[in-house]
Amino acid sequence: MSGETLHVYFLGTAGALPTPQRNPPCIMIRHGSDTLLFDCGEGAQQQMMRARCGFLVNAIFVTHWHADHFLGIFGLVQTMSFNGRTEPLTIYGPEWIHEFVTTLRKVTRFNLKFTIDAVELTHGSWVRFDGYTITAFAVSHGMPALGYSFEEDPRPGRF
Repeated sequence: MSGETLHVYFLGTAGALPTPQRNPPCIMIRHGSDTLLFDCGEGAQQQMMRARCGFLVNAIFVTHWHADHFLGIFGLVQTMSFNGRTEPLTIYGPEWIHEFVTTLRKVTRFNLKFTIDAVELTHGSWVRFDGYTITAFAVSHGMPALGYSFEEDPRPGRF
């Protein structure tokens, strides 16, 4: 969508071990009415509250299956349920994303009023949103892992 504002929030920038000042990986991107998370480590919810971002996340993109990149999803889904969420949530990620979402549904054991959909991405896969595209690319990490690029649609005449 032309003219939309882009906001990027670095909610977690530590490595596998959190520090007193930094949480495990989590980046939030807001573009128009969309809110996306890239990884969701422990402490993501607290950082979302500190940044006054709220919990209205449309999609989560997981890079790989080291726990520091996804453990925060369990608590976030619980909070979404407690807050009465009804909109679907889509979680994108590398192979095993379907197994992860199946486990997430089993472990949370809530009467969720929203669906959680799993979409497996591979190198070159892309997801189209209104005004931009997220493209997955393979990264070397000792296990199946993805990076993601965010590319806005061209806006001729804009700099």
